[in-house]
This record gives sequence, structure tokens and C-alpha cells, in this order.
Amino acid sequence: MISEGAAWDPARRGTAERRGEASREGRGEGALEEHPRMRPRASVTPVRRRRPRRRTDGQGANGSRPKRRRRRLRRVGTLVVAVTLLGLIGCAAYLALQSVYFIGTNNRGLVTLFRGLPYQLPGNLALYSSEYVSGVSASTLSVARRHTLLDHSLRSEADAAGLIRDLELGTLE
Repeated sequence: MISEGAAWDPARRGTAERRGEASREGRGEGALEEHPRMRPRASVTPVRRRRPRRRTDGQGANGSRPKRRRRRLRRVGTLVVAVTLLGLIGCAAYLALQSVYFIGTNNRGLVTLFRGLPYQLPGNLALYSSEYVSGVSASTLSVARRHTLLDHSLRSEADAAGLIRDLELGTLE
């Protein structure tokens, strides 16, 4: 045991404390001052305050970083889904436009088979393209036949091609 008058022995350093033999009453006020670690240093360096480390698990002090990340991922996911849906709708519209036909006249007044919809968007963007130009002029058709044939109604490819073929052969009734 360390007593008040006992000198500090480096061989027995810490043994009493490790075994739990020392008690506060047994140590005097002077016993702590004799310990070399407790003596004041000759030159005192200022204590530097350490900044708290950044957390490596990606969480801020209140967990805001994962919330931001989830919010950002949700926005990106929503954008990807929206773009995918718009792409699918666009592909479906394109395929639908490519599968319908109508009969009309071209700039020279000839009966023509068109693919697509009989509309033009602003900026002179046509939703149709010319597939086949017949040698029959629209002016040679009777008014009733011109109304039924050139009414821009949507038809299948076989139906529209059959009508133009019958018109060219003169078998259209």
C-alpha cells in the first residue's frame, strides 16, 4: 500500500492500483504530487482541440445525408420511369402511325396512297408519307366517287391498295 510518507517506487508502479489495494483514504494529498506523471511540465504546450471526425457511414449528425440521397434517388427513379413511359408511348404512336393508310391526292392532283395520319402539325410537319402514286387524276373521278375515295378515312394497307388497284383497272364500282 502507498502511504503518506512512502516514497514512490518505480518497480511497484501501479501494482497497488491494479490489485485494488489502494484507497483514497490511504493516499494523502502529497502522494499524487510525488508521481512523475503528475508533476507539472517545464514547458506547457497549448492543448489543441480536435474536430470531431466525419462519419464514414454516410450519416450526418442528424441523419440528413441518407434522406437527401433517398430523395435524390427517388427523383432520378421517377425521371427514369417518366422517360421510359414517354418512350414507350412514342414507340407505340409511331407503330400506330405506320400501320394506317389513307387515300388522297398529291400536288399534281393524282390519286395517291399515303401512310400515316392525314394531318400536318405546325411548322409544316406532316404525319404522313407518300407510299404509292397512281396514274389516275382525281379530276377524272365523278364527284360521288371522289367524296367516298378521297375522304381521308383510315384504312388498312390491303384495303387502300385494293381500292387504288381497282381504280386503276377501272373495276371500282
